[in-house]
Amino acid sequence: LRGQKAESPEAIMRARYTAVKYKDAAFLAATEFDESADRKQRTDGWKEVLGLKEKDPISSLLSFGGKSDIESLQNVVGFEVVSTLDDDVEFKIRCSSGKVLHEKSTFKKDAKWGYIYTGESEFGKWESA
Repeated sequence: LRGQKAESPEAIMRARYTAVKYKDAAFLAATEFDESADRKQRTDGWKEVLGLKEKDPISSLLSFGGKSDIESLQNVVGFEVVSTLDDDVEFKIRCSSGKVLHEKSTFKKDAKWGYIYTGESEFGKWESA
């Protein structure tokens, strides 16, 4: 975005993909809405997902030491917009692990960023490439 507001939900989703690729947890946290967590909590969550921060011991135990699908976002290799309609963006994020995140997410207007992710998705699923 280079200091500009996103002019569409697709533009903010493209910026968010770039943030995943370059591990910008602060941008990801700032451009999403979540009433249950403040920005610091969201940033810490993204740092964990992106491999910038170790998982807490409980999470490590619950995953039995294995990697969860979401951890595939630590190494992304491609992004595709499947479709856009109003405030919804359907997209695929390809990961080096061979996994693909296929999701349809909803965005809303925001004074600072232009648009932000509402935290709502019609669907989100992991597929094999």
